[in-house]
Amino acid sequence: MAELNLSILVLIAVALNVPFGAYRATTERLSVRWFLAIHLPIPFIILLRLGSGYTYRVIPLMIAASVAGQFLGSWAYARWRAVRAGETRAALPVAVAADEPPPKTCL
Repeated sequence: MAELNLSILVLIAVALNVPFGAYRATTERLSVRWFLAIHLPIPFIILLRLGSGYTYRVIPLMIAASVAGQFLGSWAYARWRAVRAGETRAALPVAVAADEPPPKTCL
């Protein structure tokens, strides 16, 4: 495999984890599907790292990129659901009742 630049490898790790993060947002926490959504992309990232010729020294960077991709995917999924539901904000405060208008904000 051709050697990839480290920044390209990090971007691939983030992009690979975005759909898994979106799927993780739909599963029950600490279930088998939740663990699979987190751990399934790891072998592919390891193969990319080894195929690109990088040693174990970039593993913390790859873990950080994977976590960032997971959070980005779950955030994007929550945002997509909010837009699809017609909300203008991603989430309203818990204390706001359904029949009350949303609180005023200074924008």
